[in-house]
Amino acid sequence: MKVSRELIGVLVLVCLFIVLSLSFAGKSVDQSSRQAVDDLPGKASVDSSYSNSRSSGSLGAFSLTRRLGYRPIVWRHGWKDLAGSGSKTLLVINPGFDSNVGFLSGSSGQPTDQTTTLTAADWTTLQSWLKLGNNAILLTSDLSSSYGSQSGQQAAGSTAFGDAAGLEVNSAIPSGRRSFSPSLPGPYTSGIMRLYSDSDARVRQSVPNGVALFTDSAGALAICKPIGAGRLIVVADAQLFSNENLGHSDNSVFFANLLGQSSGSGGIVLFDEYHHGDAVADSGATMWTVLGRPLQLAIIQGSVALLALLAVLAMRFGKPISLTQGQIRHTGEYVTSLAALNRRAGATAVALETIYRQFLRDLCSRLGISPDTRLDVLARTAGKRTIVSESALRNLLVLCEQRLDEGRLSESELLELVRQMEQIRKDVGIA
Repeated sequence: MKVSRELIGVLVLVCLFIVLSLSFAGKSVDQSSRQAVDDLPGKASVDSSYSNSRSSGSLGAFSLTRRLGYRPIVWRHGWKDLAGSGSKTLLVINPGFDSNVGFLSGSSGQPTDQTTTLTAADWTTLQSWLKLGNNAILLTSDLSSSYGSQSGQQAAGSTAFGDAAGLEVNSAIPSGRRSFSPSLPGPYTSGIMRLYSDSDARVRQSVPNGVALFTDSAGALAICKPIGAGRLIVVADAQLFSNENLGHSDNSVFFANLLGQSSGSGGIVLFDEYHHGDAVADSGATMWTVLGRPLQLAIIQGSVALLALLAVLAMRFGKPISLTQGQIRHTGEYVTSLAALNRRAGATAVALETIYRQFLRDLCSRLGISPDTRLDVLARTAGKRTIVSESALRNLLVLCEQRLDEGRLSESELLELVRQMEQIRKDVGIA
């Protein structure tokens, strides 16, 4: 099929349209991605994911949890489902927070509608779960709060997680300290000589009911806050248990102590990935809804473009035109074209064989004898029943057989043999 330039142009435009649609659909409005990225200067939005093997990731902590005899499980649900998880320990590393505190905390003050960021409602849910005797370990280097809460209660109108929890984690005056000794002996600090952290952030409480585990002149690096029968451990360093820092000093011992005091032997430890954006689709969601609106629009537009292309190519814009309209072919034209083809190919032997075999069939049919009759019998029968000379017919048949065996003859010889066969046809009475 011949492809026109117009068709190629249309196909190129359709492909370009689809590529651009998918490209635009893949771009998020929020440019501050929290996905795992290379550890390069300026890359502040690093997702400390359980599967991130880079220096900033938490793959080491996930593997160490298993080696310590616990069952690490990736948690991809909201905190409202913690009651049915079967776990008493939740590990939350560098989650995303929603904040509306604006200039009081130095944040952007732009609330977000993402369901995987922590809000005041999430603190209420977590608090209820902790009161049942469960434990949560929160590692973050930035937790904003307006300090508008009183007695640990949420400030009026605030949706910030820090306000509801009465906690704030932000950078203090840099002390330059990288090595921390336990503030007081206890089960969480047992066996620890030094803890390594390069974070300048510190934990502050609106109501100082949490016990500081590690401190310096700038404030508390880690605290243990009782919530009912449970405990909330807050560490002002999102990278304390990262792949890079887990092996420093006694960081791994501190990690083991936290799990040992939070979960029993063989217990389940939940690694919260939900608040990194790695969430399970809502109940009843389909593959189409999971794609998201931008990608849905791109697929719809691409499908419409393909349907338009198919309609243009398949639509008939008029009555069909017959290829043979106004042309009548005669039998003689086919004979002439075949003869010209054989002549250009020099196939005189092929032409002779075709004419000779037809001559024998017609002659046998006229004489009423079998087509496979021997040539000498055929010549003798024709001599007795017709005016054809037996010797002349025999010579013609022998000469034709010789030329066919040789496979070559000139055009003049072919013409002479055909002329003799036509003469015998007339004498015998073959029409």
